Amino acid sequence: MPLEKKHLLTFVAVNAAASAILALTSTSSYATSLQGDIPKLTTAPYSILGWANKAAADDDSELRVDFVIEVPTGEEITSVRYDKDGDQSLDTRAQLADGPGIGEQFQVVGRVANPRTNGMTDLITVALRGDLFFDNSLFSCPSTVQKHSIRVSTPSREIDFYVPIEWVKFQACPGKGKPVARIPWDNVWGSADGNSQDGFSLVLGSDGIVPAGKIIIDADNPNISTPGDCGITDSVYYQIVHQDGTASKATPSPVLLPVANHHASPVSGKIEPGAINMAAAGDGPGYYKVLAWPQAKSSAGGVTCTNRTADVANRATATQIGSIYYSYNPADPEQSTLTDSPSIDKLLAALKKLLTIVSTELPK
Repeated sequence: MPLEKKHLLTFVAVNAAASAILALTSTSSYATSLQGDIPKLTTAPYSILGWANKAAADDDSELRVDFVIEVPTGEEITSVRYDKDGDQSLDTRAQLADGPGIGEQFQVVGRVANPRTNGMTDLITVALRGDLFFDNSLFSCPSTVQKHSIRVSTPSREIDFYVPIEWVKFQACPGKGKPVARIPWDNVWGSADGNSQDGFSLVLGSDGIVPAGKIIIDADNPNISTPGDCGITDSVYYQIVHQDGTASKATPSPVLLPVANHHASPVSGKIEPGAINMAAAGDGPGYYKVLAWPQAKSSAGGVTCTNRTADVANRATATQIGSIYYSYNPADPEQSTLTDSPSIDKLLAALKKLLTIVSTELPK
């Protein structure tokens, strides 16, 4: 009969939508884990904006990560943990900080409503910083890549992801060694305000001015004792780029700067570009990466260094030494490129389809 048929169609639609939602929540990107009696969703981060992707393996044991997560409206972060030594155990807890610091901390840079979910979720921008630890005997010349896991917890979910870091050997590597752009930490680089690491996750005022002393560039050459073996670094390129890698107007091309050839001497070897007025240059609000390409060469008669110097034409060879938040809004597509959460989008689409079918098939 027609009425029974409509009920049957409704049941089939509900069952299909429920099956789709259950299948969605059982995938690896949206899996369910149990914390006591409260189920939590394990999801991918909404977007990783940038991180310190390379570091000196024997000295700069530092974590720097900028990212955006998606949470139900009004929900707060309850904890951030990360893997300190690369063994995939979440052994270090970062403490909430309300501004720059030199400890193991996470800072909530901003929070906005997510326009894609009609007020159901918020986007939280987070800056994570802290110490790392490594077993130097495990690292080979000239570098070794290691993954460091991160977990962000809220009352309803756990967001798991990792960042790969290329640890560059900070000792001489005959025939293989290459220069490294240092990741400033604590107050070792002699910053005016005592915090040498302010250049990562630097939050600008509305005037768009990067203060002097915040961007620190230290291009170091561990092979300095053998100048004929690519042991000379007397120049470095740097550039400020958007999250997607396109050039800023403040530095439309990589800027070549002279440096003193040195090794393991942060204060004497550093250079600072000085204050940068991004607004005056024509740059608008957004997230920006500060990249560096340390250059290597040999003394007369030495080896060629084509494969042992950072290629300024290839951003994949650059080191992210800093980052800038200039009135950043992750919900604004003009400011950044975000990876939409497929789980949320699919769930909303499934629910919308279900409501449409139910509304048309229910008996009048």
